[in-house]
Amino acid sequence: MLQQQKEDTGSASSLSNCSGLLFGSAGMVLVSVGGDDLILSIGIINFAVGLMCLSGFMLIRKLHLAKEVPDSVGKTD
Repeated sequence: MLQQQKEDTGSASSLSNCSGLLFGSAGMVLVSVGGDDLILSIGIINFAVGLMCLSGFMLIRKLHLAKEVPDSVGKTD
């Protein structure tokens, strides 16, 4: 991901680390609110996140937002 940045790689790295910290904190709060069965809470969170990721991937694919990259990009002969 950082190799795609031409400038401000420090900012990109900071945003990446900050988002991990925020999502981890939110996950701990959600698990602790879930009640006595922590395993069930974690399972529900994992299932919900998986559905959101699948939905996002399908939307990106449907709207043709991702670009196809030829196999020769990045190879040195």
